[in-house]
Amino acid sequence: MSANGYRDYFNVLGVERGADADAIKRAFRKLARQYHPDVNPGDAGAEAKFKEVSEAYEVLSDPDKRRRYEQFGQYWSQAGGGSASGGVDVDFGRYGNFDDFINDLLGRFGGPSPGGAPGGFGFSSGFPGGFAGGMPGGGRSAPINLDAEASISLSFADAFRGSERTLAVNDERVQVRIPPGVKHGSRLRLKGKGNLQPGTGRRGDLYLNLQLQEHSVWKLDGDQLRAELPLSLDELALGGEVRVATPDGEASVQVPPGMTLGRSLRLKGKGWPLKDGRGDLLLTPVLKLPDQLSAEEPSCWSSCVPPAALIPALAGFRRPVSRIRASQAVSMELTYRPRRLRRTPALRAMVREHHLSAADFIYPLFVHEGATNEPIGAMPGAMRWSLEGLVQEVGRAWDLGIRCVVLFPKVADGLKTEDGAECFNEGGLIPRAIRRLKEVHPEMAIMTDVALDPYSCDGHDGIVSEEGVVLNDETVAILCRQAVAQARAGADLIGPSDMMDGRVGAIREALDEEGFEHIGIISYTAKYSSAYYGPFREALDSAPRVGAGKPIPNDKSTYQMDPSNGREALTEALLDEQEGADILMVKPGLAYLDIIYRLRGETELPIAAYNVSGEYAMVKAAAEKGWIDERAVVLETLLCFKRAGANLILTYHACDAAQWLRQG
Repeated sequence: MSANGYRDYFNVLGVERGADADAIKRAFRKLARQYHPDVNPGDAGAEAKFKEVSEAYEVLSDPDKRRRYEQFGQYWSQAGGGSASGGVDVDFGRYGNFDDFINDLLGRFGGPSPGGAPGGFGFSSGFPGGFAGGMPGGGRSAPINLDAEASISLSFADAFRGSERTLAVNDERVQVRIPPGVKHGSRLRLKGKGNLQPGTGRRGDLYLNLQLQEHSVWKLDGDQLRAELPLSLDELALGGEVRVATPDGEASVQVPPGMTLGRSLRLKGKGWPLKDGRGDLLLTPVLKLPDQLSAEEPSCWSSCVPPAALIPALAGFRRPVSRIRASQAVSMELTYRPRRLRRTPALRAMVREHHLSAADFIYPLFVHEGATNEPIGAMPGAMRWSLEGLVQEVGRAWDLGIRCVVLFPKVADGLKTEDGAECFNEGGLIPRAIRRLKEVHPEMAIMTDVALDPYSCDGHDGIVSEEGVVLNDETVAILCRQAVAQARAGADLIGPSDMMDGRVGAIREALDEEGFEHIGIISYTAKYSSAYYGPFREALDSAPRVGAGKPIPNDKSTYQMDPSNGREALTEALLDEQEGADILMVKPGLAYLDIIYRLRGETELPIAAYNVSGEYAMVKAAAEKGWIDERAVVLETLLCFKRAGANLILTYHACDAAQWLRQG
């Protein structure tokens, strides 16, 4: 940095001033990997260089920022927006370039400024209303409050059970989770979603004030709910068990004999949701009278009921709210009845939120060197395809509307080595399969698997050291060669499933350097160390092996994710997105719908769910026993992936599901 604070961002990235966006991106990726703190732990110089490189890329990768930087140099951030220091900006909008600004500034130096500050320059605050009291004598401005407030109206049900809301905030859609048990006047804080301070990029927070709509039956009283309980004269006098409606459904309550109207009955744990449980539901008896009273009935009843209890009820006589008693056969006074829109198939189709199509599916296919197709015992209906059988099956999938397949190889034992070098053999099984498919079905998108386990004699996704450790960086170097070999054969999507750290960025860089910038990466972002993979490993004979003369980990828990962890998936997603992934995947899918849902709220990238072999095999086994309707269960399961937030679904049911969807 020069003495005046100017950074030559082009020099920082090592590119010419006329460099295009791709050259800037390549330079940044190379330097970011070189100076990343994870690669240089404890190196303050590398950390400072990483920050400088990131700052340069932030400016030069943004067309507007780059234009202002090239036009105004060190004052680029003030040109057309607020300054990053002090919240004051120079109005550069009327200058053609920096020289014009300097000439005008020198011409006015020492004179009164348009803003009224004696001996100063013409500055404006950049915020509505300007600085408090102006800037007499160079005084400081009042602090700017960037926080914002908004109100959300909640129904009783949404406040009671919790809900999700999608809000339009600052031209972006923000998913807000309303926790169960919020009350009128509660506030939710959305960090960094408030007002923008011009020029600094800093945002305040958005505070949402929650307003609860009143319910016609239940009233919130502190942590308790209150409701009226209509009782007949004999129920008040003799007592007995009655059925009442609660927010959780019907419940029984015991009315004691001689019940008075001023006394409440308590249903424990049926009230408002609390952090550590539930409040209570308090039921206040009201006398249930006939629609019409004869002249004799009030006096007759007064002899049976203590006047202190009867007179208030008669004085305020009204028909009680009928819906509180489950036993009353009367019409309920409901404003909104959700069943109205479920009444006919046509109405249900009109308001259906999510839909399945064959184009949503990615079809996993196993291929081997044999001349015939081999059934896979643990996966009924699935096959190890010969090359020609694979061509025919891909053609069938295309005709059913499926537009992407993913290939997995069953590699002969004689080709398996400790480093899995067969994976980047351009004459190997997968490159040959890709080329053959592209000859016959050029429009079909082909995804590949990048990992060493099918090619490793140790059965792991990475290289296993003599000490029994799965090596990360050494493995990534081989995976890059594997990805390039697959891209050169004609693959459209590269799928790193290995879960090595940093492999997405390394593969992206390797592909770009070989001229494959157009090839996408569908990253196994949240791949869990799961028991659901058993049938898949039988299909490929790729499970970890023992007896190799060195310790071999018996599972993949040192690199695949712990099933206990959810937040960690967000970290993996952020890293993969920063490293250049085009699509993020969650595997397994069905047991991890919550992870799909979480990622959907954190990224704009497409999300894929892998309906894995164990999930497939369970459905097949239950269907063979006649315990379930296979078609109904499969289509419901696939729809659940879409509802959770997935855009794409890898499923062995792909052809069957596509056929069922076509049949309607």
